[in-house]
Amino acid sequence: MCLMGILMHYKMPGYIEGRWHTAVVHCHGRYIREEFFRPAHHLPKVQIAQNKKDHIAGMVEARSECSGILTAKQLQLPGIAQNVASQGMPSEYQVFEIIEDELGSFSTDGRGRRQVQNLSTGVGKLNGTILMPGESLSVCDATAPYDAEHGYVEAGSYENGQVVDSYGGGICQVSTTLYNAVLYAELQVDKRYPHSMLVNYVKPSRDAAIAEGILDFVFTNNYDTPIYIAGEIDAANQMRFTIYGKDTRPEGRTVEYESETLETEEYSVVYKEDAEAALGSMEYSGSPHTGTTAQLWKVVYQDGVEESREVINQSVYEKSDQIILV
Repeated sequence: MCLMGILMHYKMPGYIEGRWHTAVVHCHGRYIREEFFRPAHHLPKVQIAQNKKDHIAGMVEARSECSGILTAKQLQLPGIAQNVASQGMPSEYQVFEIIEDELGSFSTDGRGRRQVQNLSTGVGKLNGTILMPGESLSVCDATAPYDAEHGYVEAGSYENGQVVDSYGGGICQVSTTLYNAVLYAELQVDKRYPHSMLVNYVKPSRDAAIAEGILDFVFTNNYDTPIYIAGEIDAANQMRFTIYGKDTRPEGRTVEYESETLETEEYSVVYKEDAEAALGSMEYSGSPHTGTTAQLWKVVYQDGVEESREVINQSVYEKSDQIILV
């Protein structure tokens, strides 16, 4: 068996009583995320992945090649340092790094019922991802293919200036929400593209569009320690990504992001004749969107005082006219 439901007895410097901590465990060349809780008393028993096993069960199952049983006696490691050596542990098991700091988080509002299914599917494919130092993640690769077989349904998406139904419609809200969490974590952004038209769940230049084989959002863990990506959609359809790791940024440093609209182009109302329409009827078609050019500023504060600001992306969104068939 792997590390599911095994009791550990130890006291580690820097751990906080009464809260969850996360460890990345190295097992036969692979990395497994495990969670444990330290109750508020001295040298407690710590039960790995018990109450939160559903959060990581898929990851552990996928790495089920690990063998052997670790007993509480084998795992008695009093006084071990933050980067735990394999004292008293079989060589194939080693706690590689402790993940206990929230590096960045962001949430958006889930919308129509059909899109929520796609959001949930996409979030589920990203939740639990571990990136080692220098490792990159392609969000498109992680969430595709977008078809019924892989849990997606037809829902609204952008295509040629129109909103059309396609499998995986709404998946860009997943990549966009993660993009903003990545920004707050100050990870390295390698690829990011805006949508063809404005979206209504974030401000201009805060989006990250993906399209299988065409557009992708790619980022790299530029920390010296592993990071863990947690994603969820709550009962109110609020989608959130939180990135955890070991925060080495200066104390008192915070970052904010400001969307600036540089110019706009209002959409037009275009009348088109429909030979099959009833006399005097009017049918609205198309998806009206205002054309916009925008940029995103990264603003760094130290102890509440602005220290620097820089433009980190520029985005152009096309206008889309309102079509009326008469």
